[in-house]
Amino acid sequence: MTTLVDVLKTFTAIDQKDRQGFLIAKFDSFVGYSAAIPKLPDVTAAIASKIVVADGIIDVNEIAFFDIIKTAITGKGLNIEVFIAAMVAFAETGADVKAEVAAFQMLPEYIQVDLMYIFIALASVDGEVSDEELEFLQTLL
Repeated sequence: MTTLVDVLKTFTAIDQKDRQGFLIAKFDSFVGYSAAIPKLPDVTAAIASKIVVADGIIDVNEIAFFDIIKTAITGKGLNIEVFIAAMVAFAETGADVKAEVAAFQMLPEYIQVDLMYIFIALASVDGEVSDEELEFLQTLL
């Protein structure tokens, strides 16, 4: 069984200049998985939303990264004002993603690992992974 530590070791071992290509490949895999698993985009969006609000700060880099994820899924970018309002409302209502985490944990391990790279990249895009983000990421695997 792959752990968060395993995924973090692999992710941090990738040279910074090579991470973009690595993540593009993971996004491409995600798009393929989404075609085969219709609810995967919803599960992924909920988990990604939890990461965005986990530290109490909606960072501009997280918004940009989320826009990339949404565009990969739907072909359409974010309406930033609507997105921020939705994230604030999500955080205010407790950001409950228990059902989505359970669904994520039922995915095959190779899909979980591929998505974890995306989630780690999202958590770290603002320059650091907060304790709250790390705690949540640990619940996934």
